Amino acid sequence: MRVFYKQFIGLDSTGIKLVAIATDYKTSDVFEIIRKSDDPSLVRIKAPNGSFLQAKTQDLVTADSKGDGQWQDDDPSVFEMTIAQRLQGEYQVTHGYGPSKAPQIMNVCFFFASYFFSFLLTKNGPDYHNKVIIGAFTAF
Repeated sequence: MRVFYKQFIGLDSTGIKLVAIATDYKTSDVFEIIRKSDDPSLVRIKAPNGSFLQAKTQDLVTADSKGDGQWQDDDPSVFEMTIAQRLQGEYQVTHGYGPSKAPQIMNVCFFFASYFFSFLLTKNGPDYHNKVIIGAFTAF
């Protein structure tokens, strides 16, 4: 999880307290977000040590909860998650593949899409378009 100053959260040497020192996501810890089935805005966050995060005080969050309480406001291991903006395709590609591979992927996909849709414009009939599109996606 990324926080201020381009740092990522991890666990300290005790394995319980959260610290923000890693500057590369590859060296930070992985946390798992578990949503409440009937209200996906309520989440529990599972730490790499197998415990869940909980708010101990206004200034302290630790990774030492069993996460077995009720999904209610008085449970310190339940957090409300708001998604401000969903990620779109090119963002996922460029950040997923990284700076060395993403440009190659984007160029190939753009070339294919341009060529493919230009080709479709030269043909007639909706049945033909559907067959070509299905065939093209099957090739992926």
